[in-house]
Amino acid sequence: MSELLNKIGRCFAICVVLVTLISCSSVQDKPSNVALLDANFTVELTQYQQSSYKQIEAKFSTEQSLQLVFRVISDLELTTQWFDYLKEIETLKMYSNNQFLLRSVINSPWPLTAREIITCVDTDFEAQTISIRVNSCSEKHPINDAFVRVIDVKSTWTLQQQASGRVLISYEAWLDPSGNIPALFYNQQLIDSTTDSFQKLIKLIEASSLNQYDY
Repeated sequence: MSELLNKIGRCFAICVVLVTLISCSSVQDKPSNVALLDANFTVELTQYQQSSYKQIEAKFSTEQSLQLVFRVISDLELTTQWFDYLKEIETLKMYSNNQFLLRSVINSPWPLTAREIITCVDTDFEAQTISIRVNSCSEKHPINDAFVRVIDVKSTWTLQQQASGRVLISYEAWLDPSGNIPALFYNQQLIDSTTDSFQKLIKLIEASSLNQYDY
């Protein structure tokens, strides 16, 4: 169980880091506040407090089981198939089976410097819901001058079994990418990059089976 929870924590650190930072990887002039892919998949930018950097909110649903969705999202070997910019991910400390201190490094395209993020991950399991909270814990690990340290970051994931039989996956994330990245540039890319990443994740979930997993 501890190994499974370790996988969960590391994976969700990846999620918050990549979904938000991957927005800096391309330059497309395509501003939008909402991407409505279909009735079961939406991505939206919302205001976060007084920040000029927007919060991303994504939702999708699937007919696959809650257990399978959970396993796919927590499968580190699959992560690079739906997020392309992860360079390093490590567990710095395990406080309990449900609490971790994690370090992630995300490659950024030239001329941006790679980002380092230190996060605390808390996971809650209930009968019909799995909730993950990811928050900055930058003060718990020394600064490495080889990277730009992201200080302000937070994210939540909720996997919820619906009465209809579908599983609803809800994601919210916000960060200040640091390094003086223009907010206009960052916000314009956030919807497109998140949409691309989640489309890959959805395909993986739909193509997966519990028979692939021994836990």
